Amino acid sequence: MVFGQLVRVHRQRLGLTQEELADRAGIGVRSIRDIEQRRIVRPRQGTVRLLADAFGLSGTDREGFCVSAAPLGGADSHPSSGPTDPPPAPGGCVAVASHGARFDGPHGVCGSAAADLVPAMLPMDLPSFAGRQRELNHLDQLLTAIERQPTRVLVSAIWGMAGVGKTALVVHWAHRVANRFPDGRLYVNLRGFDQGGSMVAPTVAIRALLDALGVPADRVPTTPEAQVALYRGMFTNRRMLVVLDNAAHAEQVRPLLPASAGSFVVVTSRNELAGLVAAEDAQPFALDLPGVDDAWQMLARRLGPERVDAEPHAVGQIIERCARLPLALAVVATRAIARPGLALTKLADQMRCQDGLLDAFFDVDPTVDIRAVFSWSYRKLSADSARLFRLLGRHAGTDIAVPAAACLAGAPARQVRRWLAELTRAHLLAEHAPDRYTFHDLVRAYAAELADAIDPECENQEARARLLDHSLHLAPTVAGSLKPQRSAARPLSSLGQEPVARRGRFRTDTTGSWLSQQPCRDQA
Repeated sequence: MVFGQLVRVHRQRLGLTQEELADRAGIGVRSIRDIEQRRIVRPRQGTVRLLADAFGLSGTDREGFCVSAAPLGGADSHPSSGPTDPPPAPGGCVAVASHGARFDGPHGVCGSAAADLVPAMLPMDLPSFAGRQRELNHLDQLLTAIERQPTRVLVSAIWGMAGVGKTALVVHWAHRVANRFPDGRLYVNLRGFDQGGSMVAPTVAIRALLDALGVPADRVPTTPEAQVALYRGMFTNRRMLVVLDNAAHAEQVRPLLPASAGSFVVVTSRNELAGLVAAEDAQPFALDLPGVDDAWQMLARRLGPERVDAEPHAVGQIIERCARLPLALAVVATRAIARPGLALTKLADQMRCQDGLLDAFFDVDPTVDIRAVFSWSYRKLSADSARLFRLLGRHAGTDIAVPAAACLAGAPARQVRRWLAELTRAHLLAEHAPDRYTFHDLVRAYAAELADAIDPECENQEARARLLDHSLHLAPTVAGSLKPQRSAARPLSSLGQEPVARRGRFRTDTTGSWLSQQPCRDQA
């Protein structure tokens, strides 16, 4: 209960009217009314002491009563539109009157008299955040919906490829709407795709959240089930925002979801959390690459509009080389900031002349090195999907269909569909049309590097030969449909010659698209 409710409880316990309490405490009756009706949410310390004396409180009861008022000194605070958060205290929390001086969870967990805490756990907002207005509007609309009908917990599941800016978006939005969650903002990095593979277990996350909510360590139940029940009980009659960042899968998230209506949970992941959508009615949102205008704004916010506007052509080249990936843009911008005298044209030239596409985005910090960031998703793959990922990196086309991918892998199409689905769920591939898959340019470069480093060259050659033989086998049909008078060609393999991979492209997208969708000869 809030401080005003606590005052009312003590007053009614003694059978006092507001006027009688005012007379006993030596303060005005209007102050009593304002405190009980929450028109005053931060009474002066002197007022709190007088009330404690009037109630006859001593020892820990008196201490808890005084602390629960969150006295800040100075004049009484008269909020114009409800309570406001006081300044953060050490440890990322702010002390306010919230739910009384005891922790009464569903399992009878009680502590000594102490103030509840309003968690303020959000990471720092990025000053350089720019763009993403459509995505911010989407989250605003979800929040407005739950405010209008606060009958359940609303869960938003945001997924997207590594480096696309999921955390930056959610943290920026959370800071923007923080005042709409007066009971606190919780944040946990679940490390679902961490460099060392140290994914945060739900039991560890629960204990951290209980600590942030002010539950003493010696009052935390020993069993995971009781911990979850206590955690969920802390949301009763409270309105909080919970950000569960970098989740690996739905099972890691489920124990951390509140059960009381009115709170909002935002989950981010590189994986599609279909289980949350199906079982918890989470609202899915796939975060795509920013548009060119947003990418331009991101660079302008970091480098300054004058520097960006002075070399528009170079900025366009940098954005193209980064393939609009926010993490890549941030890495390049950091280098430009470190060398203010370096012309952006020169920087763009350096990026173009790198031996490997990903060399332009190397950093000693693995959290921002593109290869390292991609590797955390790659290491989560099954062995078969990882092999297919590497093979696809050697494919010269802009996209690939299931039959062609099956030829490349030398496996039945039904199995390859499962592997492609796993790559898509991990956002290492995108299904841009039914049964047609494409890479982000930087992910393709990473897959090709892995193929060179891991797979024997003979295996790569055999895979390319299968795909080329598949294409040549179908080529007569295509040629006949385009120019019936031409003689049919035979596959190189039927002539006893070894097929070789070529990087040539079809003259028409229609022909190439049809050809790549046909089944392998061995599977026909």
